[in-house]
Amino acid sequence: MRLDKTPESDRFAQWLLQVGAGEDIDGTGNITLPPHMQCGNKVDDLIESIYPNIQDGNKPDQYFLERTILSCKNDDVDDLNEAFLSRLPEQE
Repeated sequence: MRLDKTPESDRFAQWLLQVGAGEDIDGTGNITLPPHMQCGNKVDDLIESIYPNIQDGNKPDQYFLERTILSCKNDDVDDLNEAFLSRLPEQE
């Protein structure tokens, strides 16, 4: 992040520092994401946000190189992969 010096990256870094300091956390320990970071409450919303129109197929390699979804647990990764792959057009 230190290499990317834009106003947006600076705001994000400040927000991360606030969260790390325990600010912007409610009484139950939840963090409220800023509106521009929200993409919905379902896995399909997340996939559509990160990989728009993936169901159309025929995406160039660069499309995939610029996107990723990270997860902490392998079980979650498996679920995300399954949901993602189900959205891809089937090969004949």
